[in-house]
Amino acid sequence: MRFRRFLDTTTAVVLSILVHIVLAGVFLVSLQWTPAPLVRSRQTEPVKAVVVDEERVVAELEKLKQLDAEKKKREDERVERLESEAEIARRKRLEEEMRLTELQERLSEEKRSHDAALREKQKSEAERIAALKRSQKQQEERLKKLEEEKRTLTEERKKEARGLAKLTERKRAEEKKSQQAETERERLEAERKRAEEATRRAEDERRRIEEQARMARQAKRVADEERRKAEVARKKAEAARKKADQERKKADEERKRAEAEQRRQEEAQRRKEEQTAMLAQIEAEQAEMDAVRQNLLNLQQAEYISQIQTSVERKWIRPADVGKDLKTEVQVSQIPGGEVIRVTVSESSGNVAFDRSVVNAIWQASPLPLPKDPALFSRNLQFEFDPED
Repeated sequence: MRFRRFLDTTTAVVLSILVHIVLAGVFLVSLQWTPAPLVRSRQTEPVKAVVVDEERVVAELEKLKQLDAEKKKREDERVERLESEAEIARRKRLEEEMRLTELQERLSEEKRSHDAALREKQKSEAERIAALKRSQKQQEERLKKLEEEKRTLTEERKKEARGLAKLTERKRAEEKKSQQAETERERLEAERKRAEEATRRAEDERRRIEEQARMARQAKRVADEERRKAEVARKKAEAARKKADQERKKADEERKRAEAEQRRQEEAQRRKEEQTAMLAQIEAEQAEMDAVRQNLLNLQQAEYISQIQTSVERKWIRPADVGKDLKTEVQVSQIPGGEVIRVTVSESSGNVAFDRSVVNAIWQASPLPLPKDPALFSRNLQFEFDPED
């Protein structure tokens, strides 16, 4: 973009220089080209003869050169200003890229921290689940042991029941030994109660173990649920991170597109303003050059009339008894080559002898001097003759 602006600026400068060269060439060719004589109307405005100062022509040409130099200086300053603005824009772009790199590094660091914390949490969860499984295994082994004890107690109770039946039969058979039987019965009853108490304790222990196993299973379900929730949370976090990355990338792309569009519009507006200013400047310079050229033409026209008047003054002889402060306006018709074919007095001085002497001097001065630029030649001339001017 900077190279393109520089190329546009260079092209504009080259075109401006070419325009000036073409105009100067046209001006020089017009000084040497001899067009067909122009037929002008007989009634022309009177032109006062003025002596042309060659220094004024040189000054006008010097003014044109100075204008060209000032224009080139303005173009150089504008190029330097554009290069400075391009350098500032490049530095801003580098700063923006550095900020974007820092942001990406910060996001990567946050992702690494989040992943490390998630792995640590998963590791802790796995250890807790393993501990729960070990506890559940121990509870199951203890439950099996209690079941074995229960079966043993049941067998003993059955044996005791069989023994009690035998004792009862023996009581019926041996009434004499009732006291011993009663004692034995009490003993057996105590043992039965102990067995029932042991059975009750075993049942309570079994219920406790089953409750612990149920709690272990529930803890496992809770751990599984927490692990599942953690996995869902991880997936959600990953999806949110990806979505945030996509939104950030989208926002960056939107921002870049907006900045590019703004730069394009600003560049288009700037180029439009520069083109408008350049066109206005070219038009102003063209108008100024046209004015200078018109001034040169006027000066050359005045010089041409002055040469004619000087030629006439050389041939003019002041009549006797003619006072000063006399002037007359004459109209002269000539053919190409300057030969006079007619002279008339358009505005008399009031002195016939003075008017006649001026007319004679014009005839004597024929052929009249020719202009340097053939385009200034006119068949009909009207000028004021004032010998005192």
